[in-house]
Amino acid sequence: MNDHLDYNSIRDLTEKSNESIDFVVPLGLADWLRTSFPKMEDRHNIVELDWHETTSFISISEDDEKKKKTKSSLEVTAVPMQHWSSRRGYDRDKTLWCGFSLCSSTSSDDQ
Repeated sequence: MNDHLDYNSIRDLTEKSNESIDFVVPLGLADWLRTSFPKMEDRHNIVELDWHETTSFISISEDDEKKKKTKSSLEVTAVPMQHWSSRRGYDRDKTLWCGFSLCSSTSSDDQ
């Protein structure tokens, strides 16, 4: 596995996962995912971010035995990076390159 949105890694993740995956990608790469994996959005989600944009994911789980509810959240923010981009060799710098800042939190409430 690597951090360069490798075709084989994405294929393996989408084919082998029993859960829905949320792919967070830089601006311009959602089209590549949709073209490379036409049925991806049947089971998985694609979130495309520009620099400084944020998306949030929230999960709520309940423990009936302990009568507790736990809320977990993750914020993903695209941040500027200086780097070239290319998917196919002839499309240099046609899509955004970015890093991601992650912020997570968890809270529990007694019911």
